[in-house]
Amino acid sequence: MASETRVLRVPTDAYKGQNGFIRNSFTEPAQITQPHEKQPAIEAHRRAMFILNHKKREVPSFEAMKAIVEQPNKLLGIQEAIETTKENHLADLQKLYTQHADEYHEEAINRYLSNDESWYQPDSVNDPSSAKLQGLLYTGLLKDVPLEAQWRNDYEQLKYAYVKQMLALQKEKRDTEIQLEIERKEWEKTFPISKEDFYKKGRDVQLRAARFLAASSEHERERMLSTYGWAWRQVAPLQVVFRNDERFAADIMGMVVADNTVGDPRKARG
Repeated sequence: MASETRVLRVPTDAYKGQNGFIRNSFTEPAQITQPHEKQPAIEAHRRAMFILNHKKREVPSFEAMKAIVEQPNKLLGIQEAIETTKENHLADLQKLYTQHADEYHEEAINRYLSNDESWYQPDSVNDPSSAKLQGLLYTGLLKDVPLEAQWRNDYEQLKYAYVKQMLALQKEKRDTEIQLEIERKEWEKTFPISKEDFYKKGRDVQLRAARFLAASSEHERERMLSTYGWAWRQVAPLQVVFRNDERFAADIMGMVVADNTVGDPRKARG
């Protein structure tokens, strides 16, 4: 059996397509003169007090902010921000639910104390000492009052702020991942500038660089420069290493020879 869904607020068509969480105007307290204007003002003040009392965040030190800005691994910094946002949201929800519980208890006590005891009948539901009356105070009498709509508003406001922040962080993470992948592919295609850089490249780039270094003529090197978009200033540092480091030169020559002698695996061995 499906659970019943209670709708506390029905959307108004006049606000369709608008962001109901953003206030476009601010009302000065002196401008609130009509009775129907007081309740929204009270709710706004109540939410503001919750933020001031329970959502306080310690301002990071200058050193901490500098470390965030200078984080060498930008993607790691974004992921840490996402995890921090999740933790803060969970803490905010716990504080919000605690406040709601306190408000519920206070409202129940106020209703209990405001009960007119002058007309109650002993051992009936009107007896203030009756367990049945106390049960109604905590379960039935508060079930459909505006307080429940206020709690829903509080939750939706908190959720909206959280989702808005998370969407921004997730977009920043996706954009950073895309940019890092573009940079990685560009780095992969560039000619290695040192021996260490050479061994970090992919196998295909290593072979291209090795063939360039081991080329027997300037014409062949010129052709490879044109084909792969390399410049002489890029290839010069590794050429110097190739001429002066016998072990590295031997490794390069061995790589080229091994690649040239690899047979076609589809051919049967004799």
